[in-house]
Amino acid sequence: MESRIHTQPLPELTNQALQKELSKSKDLIDNFIYSCSHGLRSPIKSMEGLMMLIKQCAADNYSERALYTRLLINSISKARSIREQLEDFSRITLDCHPTDLIQFRVLLKSLTKEFEKQIDQYNLHVKVHILQKENFYCYARGLRSILTQLLSNALVFQRNGQTPEVISVFITASKYGCNVQVHDHGIGISPALTEKIFTLFFRGSEKSQGAGMGLYIAREVTLKMGGTLSVQSSEQEGSVFSLWLPNQATKRVRPIHFNILHDRYSFMTQTEQTIMTDLDTAQTIIQKFIIQYTAIMKLPLQKLSSIVESKNTDLSKPFRQKEMDDIEENLFIIETLLDQLMADIEAAKKNLTSQTMETPRADSIH
Repeated sequence: MESRIHTQPLPELTNQALQKELSKSKDLIDNFIYSCSHGLRSPIKSMEGLMMLIKQCAADNYSERALYTRLLINSISKARSIREQLEDFSRITLDCHPTDLIQFRVLLKSLTKEFEKQIDQYNLHVKVHILQKENFYCYARGLRSILTQLLSNALVFQRNGQTPEVISVFITASKYGCNVQVHDHGIGISPALTEKIFTLFFRGSEKSQGAGMGLYIAREVTLKMGGTLSVQSSEQEGSVFSLWLPNQATKRVRPIHFNILHDRYSFMTQTEQTIMTDLDTAQTIIQKFIIQYTAIMKLPLQKLSSIVESKNTDLSKPFRQKEMDDIEENLFIIETLLDQLMADIEAAKKNLTSQTMETPRADSIH
């Protein structure tokens, strides 16, 4: 079976198909740039606006200053949360993906314990059904990240007043792979939004609590692990998220990711090989941006947090002039760095497009 993979051309990897996939990758970069431009700038713009309002507050207007200060603290927390989520995502996807033996009952018990407060708060019941005849191996940290998001999603989007509700988790594991389904009876999702919910920074409901990154990260990690993640949902009836991952204990299933296609270069034309390299480059552009963003934003965001933390005990306490100057300086640094990163990713995308346009046509290669 392995020898056939290396010696026989695969019909699905035609030049036309690869061009189509490359186009999708460029669309992915465009969407990523658009999402980042709005999602990453939003808390920064909020901070700048709140600082202006705090400056304009009358000295004796304690309640208004307290309100703006609390909103400022929330905006800083949101920006730090976005950075930390992207950092975790980067670490998971850059990991060497060790193969771990998965103990599903232990894992689900740990996760329900982690969400115990929310489960009690919403008067929910989590029922777990596991059918496993074979040992299952995969990247444990990646699986935990995906399931954490799916359970969090099911908890957050419950219908108010509908108690008690049940969240059901069904797991079937075989020597080929595992299927996981998370059923909830929450507010559901409009059919028009079922694909958009996996988009970076997309928030489809007023009940959304995060920055709109969780399901994007869950699907990206799933793809990196060679699996699939989808959703079926009806408004006011609930949702079913379906996850499939290959069992890494068997060689019959190999992760379906761009890197595996390198093994097939031997029978590709030069044009097809160039396109495949560009596909990998498109993914690398996004990965590089995330790594750079999480690295350079850490210090200025920490400085902002340390400045405003002293106000938690008395939100109405005015900022000293030096504190105001330090906040504005760090906001300027953050915005400047973000502008440079966005310019870098735009330049990388243009370079990728330019290289592809210079690629010779397939019919000119003999």
